[in-house]
Amino acid sequence: MIEFRTAEGQPDRLPRLAAELVARRPDVVVAISTQSGLAAKSATQTIPIILGAVGDPVGTGIVPT
Repeated sequence: MIEFRTAEGQPDRLPRLAAELVARRPDVVVAISTQSGLAAKSATQTIPIILGAVGDPVGTGIVPT
């Protein structure tokens, strides 16, 4: 099953949406922006996160060095 969430252009919603998804214990989270990637990283340390259009995942801190 695929669960989809959108912040509808309001990035302040991302932490809550990421927490909702993580609470459902998915196999993977797909984040399509830097902000959604950061929200996903804050919500989980165990679920893999697939990044879409993220310019510098190491520089932004999503991916550790």
